[in-house]
Amino acid sequence: MRRALVGALALAAVLVTAVGVVPAQAELKLGIQDDALLTSQEPNAWPFAKGLTPKVVRYNIGWEQVAGARPKAPDDPADPAYNFKHADAMARQTAAIGAQSLFTIVNSPRWANGNKAPSYAPSNPDDYGQFCGSVAWRYSGTYTPPGALLPLPAVKNFTVWNEPNRGQYLMPQGRDGQTAARNFAALVRACTDAVHAVSPDARVAAGPIASRGAQGGASPIAFLDGYYKAGGPRPDALAFNPYMNGLVPAYMPKEAPADGAITLRNLDQLERWLNRTYGGTVPIWFTEFAWRTAPTPKLGTISPAKQADLLHKTVTLVRTHYPYAKMLVWFLVRDESPTGYWRSGLATFDWQQKPAYGLYQSLVGP
Repeated sequence: MRRALVGALALAAVLVTAVGVVPAQAELKLGIQDDALLTSQEPNAWPFAKGLTPKVVRYNIGWEQVAGARPKAPDDPADPAYNFKHADAMARQTAAIGAQSLFTIVNSPRWANGNKAPSYAPSNPDDYGQFCGSVAWRYSGTYTPPGALLPLPAVKNFTVWNEPNRGQYLMPQGRDGQTAARNFAALVRACTDAVHAVSPDARVAAGPIASRGAQGGASPIAFLDGYYKAGGPRPDALAFNPYMNGLVPAYMPKEAPADGAITLRNLDQLERWLNRTYGGTVPIWFTEFAWRTAPTPKLGTISPAKQADLLHKTVTLVRTHYPYAKMLVWFLVRDESPTGYWRSGLATFDWQQKPAYGLYQSLVGP
């Protein structure tokens, strides 16, 4: 493995040199997400993350984890039913490395959804909105928790739920995924209103939407059609996870997969829908994306060197063709295990830097 990585690193140096030809787009912020690692006691986690110099760190705030019992004052982030321990730590550590936090507010507790699994929509979307407002207040930049001396760092970027057009993440889906679309519209409306009420300069993105529907869910545009028809508000941004399912990064604006998938290849179709529906440009945030150094459908086993090459082509594609894309978050800092599915880290499980590590640093920019 070490010998292979040495050779791959040499190739990565060539790619890093080539980064200078990527058209500049200062607004495209590169970020990272690795909730399990960055909330663990692993001593290398944050130093390694800091070395990447990301502009954004995404973290999923699980409502069911923060509020296992119904709070008596749900709008008050100091309510004793709330446990923001991990979110507080993420906000502080992210600020300490000079990055912005992106919080995804996801799932529902049993007391809010009729004693069902966390993927089920709450019975009353206003309960979710109250929680969103509590989160936005806590991380408004002016809130000092009881017993603390300083306010918590500000968090001004939020997303609503996670991949609601996939049944594993939002239930019920209903016929053709349209029950989920209607429920999602209510969740976005409740969360956006609550966040803006306490933090007017915060941005709330709808989604992330998955690149293709699954487990009874609809394709992105079919899902968003249902969202809009149900009164879904114009979001500050649309969060999107543009996984490729074995396709390579290439500009294919007219590509029309049979399953209605939207990827990095045909993203203009999604932006055209947003423009047509809302009468203007809606920014898109890529809130989860990666290439795994593992067996991949249609591409075979992706080597560390190939991962770096695909990362370079991905960022080049986005910066060249999608000026409305403002963020790209890489999923995993370190491989989740030596043999697991998610070997998409910029380091191996034993902390060997992959070629994509140095390339990522160069792509982040000043």
